[in-house]
Amino acid sequence: MMEAAEHLITYRFSLFISPGSAASEQAVYNLKKICEFLGEGDCEVEVINVKDNPQRAEIDRIMAIPTLIKGKPFPALRIIGDLSNHQRVLEAMGYVPRDAIRVLPIT
Repeated sequence: MMEAAEHLITYRFSLFISPGSAASEQAVYNLKKICEFLGEGDCEVEVINVKDNPQRAEIDRIMAIPTLIKGKPFPALRIIGDLSNHQRVLEAMGYVPRDAIRVLPIT
């Protein structure tokens, strides 16, 4: 299970979904859980309905639904699927808890 810790950065996510799709609904739920873990104040989330906004999906070159784009911090990352494996999503994003970073003394 994941353990919450202090975080260094703010995350910016764009989640492309198709309403009524079970995978899209699951992705919205899982992204909410991931953001709760990261700290809701540390996440900016935009959910884009591709049926209502097909131009945005085309501009961002979305080929599969659901797709999560992590725009910040860089580098950008795309994850396709329902985000159900929280640990794998966090690892793919390069998540590093503050307590995992060691500062070496200057000698």
